[in-house]
Amino acid sequence: MSRTIRIGFALILLFCLLMFDVANTLQQKTKQNAKDRIHSHIQKPQQKATTEATVGGQKVHKKKTKPPKKRTPEPEIESDDDSMDTEKPKEHQQTPTKSLSTIERMLRETTDKTRWVDLDESYTDLAEKTGCDIFTVPFEAASDKKCIKYLSDMDNWDHIEPMKQVFDQRTIKFKIRFNDDRISAIVKVPQRSFPAEAMSEVGAYHADRVLQVNRIPPTAWVKVPVKRIVDAALHGSSKNKKMVDKFAKEAGVTTYEQWLDQDFVKYVHGKGLVSDESVGVSVQLFVADVRRFLDSTLSIPYKAHNGSWARWLDPNHPFEEGIRTSIYHLSELATFDYILGNSDRSPNKNNFVVGACVNKCKDPPHPGPPSFVHIDNGMCFYTPQRNPINGKEWPMCIFQKDIISHIRTLTDFDDQMKKRTPKEVYNLISSSKVKACQKRISQVLSKVDQCLEKFDESIVLP
Repeated sequence: MSRTIRIGFALILLFCLLMFDVANTLQQKTKQNAKDRIHSHIQKPQQKATTEATVGGQKVHKKKTKPPKKRTPEPEIESDDDSMDTEKPKEHQQTPTKSLSTIERMLRETTDKTRWVDLDESYTDLAEKTGCDIFTVPFEAASDKKCIKYLSDMDNWDHIEPMKQVFDQRTIKFKIRFNDDRISAIVKVPQRSFPAEAMSEVGAYHADRVLQVNRIPPTAWVKVPVKRIVDAALHGSSKNKKMVDKFAKEAGVTTYEQWLDQDFVKYVHGKGLVSDESVGVSVQLFVADVRRFLDSTLSIPYKAHNGSWARWLDPNHPFEEGIRTSIYHLSELATFDYILGNSDRSPNKNNFVVGACVNKCKDPPHPGPPSFVHIDNGMCFYTPQRNPINGKEWPMCIFQKDIISHIRTLTDFDDQMKKRTPKEVYNLISSSKVKACQKRISQVLSKVDQCLEKFDESIVLP
């Protein structure tokens, strides 16, 4: 047999072996695809039933199967405008997780993102001496009484200074510098455009403790001489008395002094809020290392001119794992605000975090994991106008377990508020508005029960 023929046989044999290997591989893939189709067919009916029931507006079956893999949400743009005008976003999927505390979630999600430090022992001594802990959030309710006493004692005050008006902080307010310069406080006063701001801040603090949320800093109701406030403003730094042109025009003034006289001095005298030359104001402990929620490492994707962030409180629009802690925070805050009738909050407005610094970090830094702090509550005790709980576009069915568990047994909200809130504040808020909060507690619980009929408890109360 010639050499050429032998080479030809060898090539034919090699070709046959290659074809056999290809055929074997295709057969294995065919079998695997068949298995996948069978698995998909087994899993599909439950998922499909859930989707169809939701779209049809009928009762949704409890989810028992593992949801599909999550998809990364489209990037969204931060905005100072949080209208509830909606634009249908693309859905992204949620993965079930075991129940974790807020601290445990933060430890899991932010360990590599934040600057954690050991707390200076001098601050521990300060907290023990004054009862005012500027670092620990949630706050220790047992220390409140001591801190309130310290904040209320004007002998502890070094001086008062006006706070600069900015676009998202348009009210007349002040900062107190204490004799111990590690402590300061924010002062809010009744004024023409925001008559209930001071009493709302104090009332919200006491409601926070009754609801056992413990995320509002200790807030005192203090009768301060009007002259002391005016003198502090007039002698304050000129940089803190600059006004936003838009707000100056709306108030019909050209200078800070005119604004103060018209909206504060004349208003409180005209409304009979001055007694013994003093007016009631709120004095709230200033917490260290506070920043806007959307400027922190706990931020969520956020789209301009769009309230679509509320979709993440609807189990039909699950979220990515990395923002789980923040979504549960928004859920608790939505519940809190609904009960107290506060519509002046959203992810980018009056929403704050301690720690979780991204840039322009301030000293002293918040030690340990970041946390959420509920400040700027001057619009409480109204009727909630915009809240995911009564929203129509994305029905809220994810609630924070702790606050729901507590309000299920809270049948005397009004009585507790009356006992602990300063009498003048309670009367200014009015008993009817406090009782309206109890009614909204019942509405929240009714909403939760409706959600439990549609979804598994681990989804509604994670």
